[in-house]
Amino acid sequence: VDELTNYLYTNQMYKFIEVYVQRMNQAATPKVVGSLLDLNAPEDQIRNLVNTVRPPQCPIDELVEEVEKRVRLTLLLPWLETRFHEGLEEPS
Repeated sequence: VDELTNYLYTNQMYKFIEVYVQRMNQAATPKVVGSLLDLNAPEDQIRNLVNTVRPPQCPIDELVEEVEKRVRLTLLLPWLETRFHEGLEEPS
């Protein structure tokens, strides 16, 4: 997932990253987001990508862990609050 994300992002194929996460493998969202953070992708792009996925297909714990490793947890705050208001209760 890291290599795929790196290749697509460095070749300005961000739309393919979106399709991969939204339609092919939402479970890979945490790894994709982690890779994008490592590549210094704009936070708006990452935030928009995360806003297109929903649990349980996208594992919240893994997503929080990947973002927390990079000390960027504030990036997920609006998404997590929205999940909370939707009534989603997970250990994260």
